[in-house]
Amino acid sequence: MRDKRLIILIFIPFVFGYLTNLVFLVPGVGTLTYSLMPFVLLIYWFWVGIQFSKSSIKNVYALIYGNILCVLSLLLYYWQFILLGDEKRSMFLASISQMYVSPLSPITARFGIMLEKLPNVITQTSILAMNIIGTILLVITFFAGFIFEKIKHSRLEKVEIDGK
Repeated sequence: MRDKRLIILIFIPFVFGYLTNLVFLVPGVGTLTYSLMPFVLLIYWFWVGIQFSKSSIKNVYALIYGNILCVLSLLLYYWQFILLGDEKRSMFLASISQMYVSPLSPITARFGIMLEKLPNVITQTSILAMNIIGTILLVITFFAGFIFEKIKHSRLEKVEIDGK
């Protein structure tokens, strides 16, 4: 039963992305939310990595399952914005593909803009880079939480063994 709860946890970044986009234009609240959301999402994703580490799922599968939606979102984005033309693009799929990493925009935009020739210009290149960087950042954060818990757990086991 506990492992089934993990499925819900990996969908929450979509909610973070939706809320970030929803309140972005609300004066005061939007700016604050936009500024804080990257840190909230990264802390949350670290915690999700810890939860997957505690699960009964084998380590490799836990790492794959925990990050599958993140990677699928990136692939969906690539399909919708790079492979398809504007006339064939699904607005629903195009917006969903960006929700997972959109809360990280204040961080990833700084790197994506570095790829542009003109300052303060955002093109498809920088947006794709932002999505790739966001995905990598989430995978690393998840892995860090996962490893943190494994190390903590192994140290506790060692203390228990040494203490007996």
